[in-house]
This record gives sequence, C-alpha cells and structure tokens, in this order.
Amino acid sequence: ARYGSGVVFEEIILDNNVGIGDEGAVALAEAMAVGAVKSISVRSCGVKAEGCAAFGKALMELANSNRKQSFDKDDDDDDDDEFSSSSTFRIDLSGNHFGTLKIKKKKGKASLIRDKASTNIKFIGKTLTSAAKRFGSETMGISADSDDDEEAIMGGLIEEEDEEGMDDAKLQSCGGLAFAGEILSSSDGSNSSSSRKKGSARPLKINIGMRQCRLDNGAIDALSACIVGAKKDDCDIAVDVSMNSAEGNVVDALMKRGSAAKKDSRLLGSMARRHMDFLDRIADARQRQSEAADAAMGGGYFDEE
Repeated sequence: ARYGSGVVFEEIILDNNVGIGDEGAVALAEAMAVGAVKSISVRSCGVKAEGCAAFGKALMELANSNRKQSFDKDDDDDDDDEFSSSSTFRIDLSGNHFGTLKIKKKKGKASLIRDKASTNIKFIGKTLTSAAKRFGSETMGISADSDDDEEAIMGGLIEEEDEEGMDDAKLQSCGGLAFAGEILSSSDGSNSSSSRKKGSARPLKINIGMRQCRLDNGAIDALSACIVGAKKDDCDIAVDVSMNSAEGNVVDALMKRGSAAKKDSRLLGSMARRHMDFLDRIADARQRQSEAADAAMGGGYFDEE
C-alpha cells in the first residue's frame, strides 16, 4: 500500500497480546508509515523503547507524505475532501511499561517483617561501623583498607551512580523519550519549516495514548517538546499521559489542540525548553567522553573544565 492509495484499514486492535513486543510494533509502524492503517491499539503488548521509536518515525514519514501530497495535488475540491478524510491517525500505547518511573508497591505482612528486620540490621551495622571508627577497626575484628571498605563490610555503603550516565541510559531505554526523539530529530532536519513552503499543507492530526506507561517528568517534558516541534512539520499532536507522574494541568495541556491549547502554550513551551536543556547536557557529556577517549589514546591532556 502507499499513502493515500485508498487501501486502508480503519483500525487494528491488538490489546493485551504481550507477544507483540517491539518486533510487532515495528511491523505495525511500517504499515502506518505508508498510510495502510489509520488507527492502531496495542495496549499492554510488551512494547518498549524500540517500538515507540518506530511509531515516532512512522508519524514523521506520514507527515512527509502529507506535505508531498499537498504540494502535488491541484485545487480540486474532491481531492481536498478525499485527503482530509485520511489526515487523522491514532496510536494507543497505554499500559506498556516503557517508562523509567519506579512504582512503589503496597507491602504485605511478610514484606513489612523483612523490611523491619533489614532496618534493624542496618542500624546495627551503622552502630558497629561508628564504633569501629572510634576505637579502631582492629579491636572490632574488622579488616578494611579504607572507610568505604569498612562501611561496605557493615552494609552501610551505597554506591552513587554517575548522573550523566543515568541520563544517557534513560534516553536510550525510555519509550516516551525514544518516541519524542524521532519526531524532534525530523523537526530539526531538512524538513523544517525554513526549507519548505509554509501553510500549504493541511495539518496532520495525531492522537497518542500513553496512559499508565510509567512515564516520569523527564518523559513528559520530551513529549511536550515533540508536540511543540511537530508543528513545524504540520503535525498537530495530542498525547494522553494520564495515570503517569504528570499533574492534572499538564495532562490537560498535552491533550488540547487548536485554540483551546493557546492558553497552555507557555506551560508546554517551558517543559519543551527543559527537555532541550536535558538533550544539551547529554550532548555535552558525550562530547567530553569522546575528547577524554581521544586524549587517552593519543597520550594527550584532557581538561575536564
């Protein structure tokens, strides 16, 4: 099938099929990219970052086809009506836990007992650690080369993760970030508004469902950025992020479009800028890592500042 060919499935519903996963999502996205299906629902189907990225890429391919068809067609009213009937697409990814938000589960009696025992052990460990430091590790029967080793023996040491490494890992593993990344990369490329005619293509309306996907605030910021950025590609995107970490006013802002969205444009813009700052931080970290690696290989000097 090709975009606008008339051979289109109105809707494909494959909810609660965990075997679909990323591989199935990629295949469905490819079908949507050529306009073969207008609505896809894959709730709770084991879709992760790769599948989300495929859907983001598919939507940008649709946007390109949308513009090309608008440029190529004449002003015939019948053609315009036929085009408008196929300009709304929907993807429902709700219930796929592709976010990085950690959910606290309610604990039963057994878990509470284990937690209480663990707390008592940690308290004893910290007490012994304090005594060892005060009276000397040898008198307490502890052999450790450093304070950190000493705390590790007592179970009191928690290794801190590198913040930049955590950001980079989140960027690669979060489905919300992967989806938004495909749209933003297209918006920043050769198809931006500066390289084509403005206002000549009818906006493509896209509805995305990402309810209960464990999206954290960083992913919500990314989706805000993709909503703002996609407008350059004549895409009017609305995303339902309810039942995640977002506040009610944020959920409403991401779902509105047209004149109703104007009053929330400042909120969306603020979240979008926060995400772009996040991407800049990742780019800077990768640049520093690359420079450090080059310096190490060449025996040169690398200034961390």
